[in-house]
Amino acid sequence: MSLISSFVLSLMMFWPISIYGDEKNGGMFEPVPYRFRGYPKSARNVSDHKPISQSHDILWTSASGQYDRSSLPNYLCFLREPQEKSMRGVTVQKTSQYVLETGQRRISYAYIGYRSRQFRNDSNEDLHALHLLAERAARDAGLMAYWVACSCMPDPDLQTEEVYRIDSVARNSSLMIVALNPSKNSNKEFVSDRNKLLQEFGSGLWTRPDLLNSPSRTNIKVYVRGDEPEDHLDLSKRQFANLAYGDEGPTAIQLLDHFDGHVNLTRLQLIVQLLRFFLGGQTSEFYAGDLYYVLMGLLPYRPRVDPTDSRFQALSRVILANDSDRLLERLICKLLSTRGHWAAVDDAWGVNLWEIYPSCQVSGVDTNDTLIVDGAFGASIRWNSFERVDYRSKDSPIAFIYRTILRGSPLLAVAGALLVSKSVSTAGYALLSIAGTLIAFAPFLIRWIYAPIPEKTKAQPYMFGFEGYMPIDEIERLIFGSSNNRLKWSPNGSRLSKHFQDEYEQCVGLDPTGDPRIADVVQRYKDSKINEPKVFTLVDTCTMTVILYVALQPPVAVLCCGQEGGMQRALLCSYEAGTGVLHRETVIRLESDVLNSMMKMGKVRLSLQSPLLRPGYNVTESYKVEGDGSYYPVDRSSGPDPMAYMNYTENMYTGDTQQPEYTRDSQQLDYSGTTQRSEVN
Repeated sequence: MSLISSFVLSLMMFWPISIYGDEKNGGMFEPVPYRFRGYPKSARNVSDHKPISQSHDILWTSASGQYDRSSLPNYLCFLREPQEKSMRGVTVQKTSQYVLETGQRRISYAYIGYRSRQFRNDSNEDLHALHLLAERAARDAGLMAYWVACSCMPDPDLQTEEVYRIDSVARNSSLMIVALNPSKNSNKEFVSDRNKLLQEFGSGLWTRPDLLNSPSRTNIKVYVRGDEPEDHLDLSKRQFANLAYGDEGPTAIQLLDHFDGHVNLTRLQLIVQLLRFFLGGQTSEFYAGDLYYVLMGLLPYRPRVDPTDSRFQALSRVILANDSDRLLERLICKLLSTRGHWAAVDDAWGVNLWEIYPSCQVSGVDTNDTLIVDGAFGASIRWNSFERVDYRSKDSPIAFIYRTILRGSPLLAVAGALLVSKSVSTAGYALLSIAGTLIAFAPFLIRWIYAPIPEKTKAQPYMFGFEGYMPIDEIERLIFGSSNNRLKWSPNGSRLSKHFQDEYEQCVGLDPTGDPRIADVVQRYKDSKINEPKVFTLVDTCTMTVILYVALQPPVAVLCCGQEGGMQRALLCSYEAGTGVLHRETVIRLESDVLNSMMKMGKVRLSLQSPLLRPGYNVTESYKVEGDGSYYPVDRSSGPDPMAYMNYTENMYTGDTQQPEYTRDSQQLDYSGTTQRSEVN
């Protein structure tokens, strides 16, 4: 049977056909058949808005895109007889009316910072005590007035606008005063712990900008209810930052140095540090986007406050309105290092955002916390089956000669038979023996002659995907028909990738499951449910690499959106047909060669998290369509914990590692007893 198969194989080799696969898509990856053609909620270019809302939903108001920053607040608490040191009371008056009556335009006032958690707005006793502290502090400082939020925003029609202009009020003041209200003990006596009160003050979202907006070259005065006025604290800004912000004190000091002109942060570094600083603030929200509307008070350009904005939409609009050095585009390429806030700027590979160079552009913000992204390089992932891959290998002249002889072996057999029939037995039998030998060993010779050299092979680009793990030699047999070391594991394509340095000082990828902890991850997620993380494998025939990664849903598209560390940041995205949204499932790193085989995409609607992480997501019926065309969750139950699956794998990458020994014969690593890590709980 083996001789028959060898003979048939030789006849097939002699037949004038190509043994290679067919070139498809002009030698390019399969494109992503998707393009967004709708209107965004907020666009970078005003002409891209809906015609009915061009004059309404603009990112900024004036021609320069900058809000007018008033030099004086609308209302102030003016001291009665301000030249007197004794308490005489105050009058809450409109600033413009005071200027009109007195003709005095230079008004020195104090900004009173406090937390509503300490001075409750529904307690007349607390508010009266707050005013006493404020008046005492203003008179001690020799000022004419003070501004306090509980009394200087009396107009309900303008209150929303006033709330988001508090930063201007603080910045234009002459003095920053912090009022603290200690709790009472069982005897209704005030128990004052100034350090604890300052930390409570610093933990508030709306009080965090107070330090950065405080007047330059002045100290911050701290008054505590129940203490004598002369016992107030007179703190420098750095002292205040260390006392009030705890672990975030260094970040606050770095921002303070920038605003005071001692250190010049880049535009990107400034927003990154502000995000780190404000994400630790606590508040009862007025709007969902309060966090980022507070942030915009420290930036030059301010979009209009939109009550319908989510946190994501508010941040995106603030960033788009400012020259943020393409922060949104960089955030797209980021992989969360740990579970936490979606806007956290820490990256799983430990890369700073300014080290990522985007290759796409965010052109707008849309509903359901999505971005409109243009100019990404994309490729479809094939899930239904493997495809025969067309490849060309640059072989040596000797291999060409051997291939010609092998494919001509049937011709040698025919020539030998003709010579034998004409009584030329010696030459005929020689040709027959040569042909017979070639035919007998044809199955083995074909594997050697046609085995491509990985470094010199050009293959039809495909992105193959499948769930789970498979040995790389088995993957290669399913795609190419044999295993000849064409494919290799990516050394740093995902957080599960492993690599080592061989004897030639080259970086070589390893089978990730050689690490028992990653093998445990593969086994653990093998039978996971539909809303739980799973292990997937991506095969890239362009660079002949295989990547093992974790995601919640199988991604159908690869979007290369930026470059970092000599590799491409590639978003693996699933697609939700009901909303027409690509959801970022995870981020991997691909070799830059893939861009030569990818097509540039138009606008796509991108979400930065899997739909399974969205609260209210229902697997079988995820959305219903309302009359306005918007999609809303059917079920409002809580979804799974965002990025919870990173908890286990993240612990693998912290600690010191002893390099395992590499055995060239077995091409495997022995991890037992050679890897020591300090686990992080």
